[in-house]
Amino acid sequence: PQSPRVLGRASCDSPAPLLRATLSAAMSHRPDAVLVLGDLVTHNPPSAAAAAADFANVTAAIERYMPAGTPCAVAVGNNDVSPDYAVDVRAPRYYAEQSAAVRALCRLDDSQAASLATRGYWATDLPAPANSRAGAPPLRLLVLNTGMYSMKVGVTRLRPNAEPDPLQQFAWLEGELVAAEARRRPLVITGHIPEGRGRARQLGLGGQPAELGQRRRRQGGEGRGERQR
Repeated sequence: PQSPRVLGRASCDSPAPLLRATLSAAMSHRPDAVLVLGDLVTHNPPSAAAAAADFANVTAAIERYMPAGTPCAVAVGNNDVSPDYAVDVRAPRYYAEQSAAVRALCRLDDSQAASLATRGYWATDLPAPANSRAGAPPLRLLVLNTGMYSMKVGVTRLRPNAEPDPLQQFAWLEGELVAAEARRRPLVITGHIPEGRGRARQLGLGGQPAELGQRRRRQGGEGRGERQR
């Protein structure tokens, strides 16, 4: 008989059998799209190389179970780097290994892969839901880098006054909102840590997407893009 803990136990990272069972059950429903919102890696990996290897192994497992051709997207979580919560906004291609793994899984193009590798965020288009009206535009999906807004950042602690928009993510987000409003297309925003939660709020950056929306409304009224934020 199997050990009663073959699928893991509370407060511990998921063992491989639980990962495989979860992927098998989820993919049996043949989803329209697969979104993976970060923390693919065990807590406190011993090195950056170990974190990258774990990340690649999990994305490869997802690919084995995911039906061919399924659109997908992956966000980088705080456990997906080493040390945990580490980020260096001045390091070029800080997320290069994660980007390579996501590119293989989700078929990223050169621009998407470069954005993820250098800034930790990216965007893609997902097919319109099956129950959409004829000719409905595809969904625009934005995958944010939320790790750099945590007070636990361990490599380069951000200074909100000196770095109000690290990696220019808010400027990019505003551009995407403007484009979605102009094209009247649905927009979905996702990421690992919810905006304004816990230590991200304490850093003074957690409220910036809301402030961005307020600035857009002052410039020309609340549009379709902001309402779907």
